[in-house]
Amino acid sequence: MAAIAALEQAVARDPSQAGWHHQLGRWRLRQRRWREAVAAFEAAWRLEPERAARYYWLGRGRERCWDFDGAHAAYTEAVRRAPSRQKWAARLARVAQLREQFRPYSGMVIAHRGRCGDLAENAVESLSALPGHIAGVEVDVRCSRDGVPVLMHDPTVDRTTDGQGRVADLSYRQLRQLQGVAGARVPSLESYLEACRAFPLRLIVLDLKEPRGVTLDTILTVVTRSPVADRCVVMVRDAQEMANVRARDPEIRLGCFGVTEENVAERIAAAREYRAEVLLTMFGSRRYLANRGVVARIRSAGLRAGASTINSWSALDAARVDECDLFLTDVGEQLDRFVGAAGR
Repeated sequence: MAAIAALEQAVARDPSQAGWHHQLGRWRLRQRRWREAVAAFEAAWRLEPERAARYYWLGRGRERCWDFDGAHAAYTEAVRRAPSRQKWAARLARVAQLREQFRPYSGMVIAHRGRCGDLAENAVESLSALPGHIAGVEVDVRCSRDGVPVLMHDPTVDRTTDGQGRVADLSYRQLRQLQGVAGARVPSLESYLEACRAFPLRLIVLDLKEPRGVTLDTILTVVTRSPVADRCVVMVRDAQEMANVRARDPEIRLGCFGVTEENVAERIAAAREYRAEVLLTMFGSRRYLANRGVVARIRSAGLRAGASTINSWSALDAARVDECDLFLTDVGEQLDRFVGAAGR
């Protein structure tokens, strides 16, 4: 991170150095900040348009943004200027094929923790900044000491706010006094769902962190009484939690995390028994790639298949090819070219 900060400072002090823009672009690729990488490579190319390598790396950045037309144009120019570079010619051939075969993603991109990029997570304030191709949000639900369902991923408030302590040990009033990114406040589930009414979200995924007893009863009551209850899907982690939710509410929309090749048959059976509608693969890009075969099995069972949280290019493109119905991601703001009209 220190190297990136130094590069950013160098570029800010003297933006005329193409090499600095280039190096910053390569770091941005490693960070999966593909749009920023393209901007950096474009700056380097404008400063040194005679260098073939500037076109090649611009193509690399555009390819990562699913801009295959732009990548093809950049690689074509790179190969024209340096026809002996076999690796570049191979890239051009590959992207030409992708350009012909690419079909935009038709499922729903869900903003993991209710935000994209550097926005505050689990915050009402982030809703208005979501780009138009984001179809829904996923947020995390816990209860305060006095039993108010609030949005918070971690058991403590330490990482995401200026306060300290366990959510379960703080009252809702105390939680509301804390500030997160850009002054964002810890919202109650009720206030967040009320705010969602003003936005064209197709799905609101609720990750219940402690779905037990009175806590679960309270959360389900808030959801069913909200103005967006029909858009909410309550997510749990195993068959017993599915049974607990369904025993309390026969109608609420229900789903389950953590599906793998090993447990997919069991999870499908439980989903049928408890009338869950969506099953998501085990968390993470690598785990998705290791378990992507479950998507077809889930869909063939008449259920919706999804993934959480996939951020790598390869996992995202695999989810597109696999026809996942939805996926949770932290890089949703970069997927405008990835998403087709059906996914918006």
